[in-house]
Amino acid sequence: MNVQVKTAQAFVGKLREVMWASRPQVQLTGVVQIDGGHFGGRPRHGRLRTNSNAAITAHVEDKLLKKKKRKGRSLANARRFQKRRVVMVLRELHPDPKIGATKTIVAISMSENEVDAIQLARTYIKPGSLVMTDENPAYNQLSCWYEHKTVQHAVEFSTVDGINDNQAESYFSRLRRHVKGVSHRIEPKYMADIAVEMAWREDVRRKTHGQKFESLLKATFSHGLSKWWRGYWQGFKRDGELLWAAMQAPAA
Repeated sequence: MNVQVKTAQAFVGKLREVMWASRPQVQLTGVVQIDGGHFGGRPRHGRLRTNSNAAITAHVEDKLLKKKKRKGRSLANARRFQKRRVVMVLRELHPDPKIGATKTIVAISMSENEVDAIQLARTYIKPGSLVMTDENPAYNQLSCWYEHKTVQHAVEFSTVDGINDNQAESYFSRLRRHVKGVSHRIEPKYMADIAVEMAWREDVRRKTHGQKFESLLKATFSHGLSKWWRGYWQGFKRDGELLWAAMQAPAA
């Protein structure tokens, strides 16, 4: 684009703001998969590396032959861990299993807990839908409102009758590749922005570049002036992070 880094960053931020404003606000129905993924707060290892054969052998023996005690976090890593968040994703599956998921809703939570999981489900999933999750206890009470089926990831990735949350994992794979290969980090303040962008990319993955550009252009021109990135480099920055509590309920 032949622009400065500051210009490009503000431009991408404005596009993500548009994606946030135009994210799906209808209730999901049919088959819906839910999962939570941990992002941010990645620890750093020590400055020195030990590559001797003796060290490699000792490492293999610890992994295979011994029950290794869990090491405590350093003070620096403990501070970094405070930035850890959980990205909750809800994905509606297409009736044709070859197409995969077609609608994606994301929210940022402090942990994968029952309160947030139930609130998200009751807000964004139509009663009577089939909900697939893993064995995390945060989803145990979903059977009160939905047909709830689980897959035990400690045993298998998918049951013999096809119960899985692979489409949720597909979303996390895209988000992790972005964090690892593009942004190289993800901060709590803008985690929701990036999560919504990856959700948009998942939902339009089967469209042509022209269709993607057209939908994004329509959303951009209907959004109006940017609230979060207009004057960003002059010190006008958004306060706080977009946790689940800040998300709007879908329209009735």
